[in-house]
Amino acid sequence: MGLAHSPRIVTDGLVLALDANNSKSYSGSGTTWTNIPTSGSSFTLTNSPTYSNGNLTFDGVNDYAVSTSSNFLKWENWTKLSFTMIFNHTSATGQTGTRQYLFDFRTSGGVNGALGVIVDNPSTTRELTLFYNTTGTSYEEPTAYTYDFNKWIVYTFTFDKTSSSNNIRHYINGENVFNRSVTANSTTTNGDGSIWIARYSGGGYYFNGLIPYISANTGVIFTENQVKQNFNALRGRFGI
Repeated sequence: MGLAHSPRIVTDGLVLALDANNSKSYSGSGTTWTNIPTSGSSFTLTNSPTYSNGNLTFDGVNDYAVSTSSNFLKWENWTKLSFTMIFNHTSATGQTGTRQYLFDFRTSGGVNGALGVIVDNPSTTRELTLFYNTTGTSYEEPTAYTYDFNKWIVYTFTFDKTSSSNNIRHYINGENVFNRSVTANSTTTNGDGSIWIARYSGGGYYFNGLIPYISANTGVIFTENQVKQNFNALRGRFGI
């Protein structure tokens, strides 16, 4: 698959791997950020995010990345999801209201197919929050974590729709920081399978910072040891 990490990241159920430091995923120039496991779902870098030293920087003004063919991550196409994202938040510039979006799995906003991560109050406390759809209504987690600017964050969450006991788990830099029990039995759908990185699907709410790596595994709920395995495979690049 061309994923060069030592130790190896968890590849069971791997459907998404975007790695700006891997030439199989990003060449260092151009607008195509290739999903290594499924090249047909490549992302388009829009409005020229900059690249340097294996990182993509989004300016908080209008930069973002989008795929409109990532059907494997549509709300209705998975029952178990383990998702990892690495980011470094550098500025609150770009917030709409009091929010910036790290990613959004929807066609154009609204409730249907809602799943994503936002930063509430980026200019003050930077509250990392997961939002999701359960029974046709959009819900938001209580704040999973707060953090400082200019810090590398390896964020993993797992979401098990087949369970209702601690079935959403949040991890920061390999450590479990928050769990939640929900019932997720929604039958709503997520349009064309769009995934937006560094902005809200309906426009605006731009993220200002670095995003070098995103991965998703479906049909798999990471154990704590697997979360640590991924973290240990990636941490050396960021001095964590």
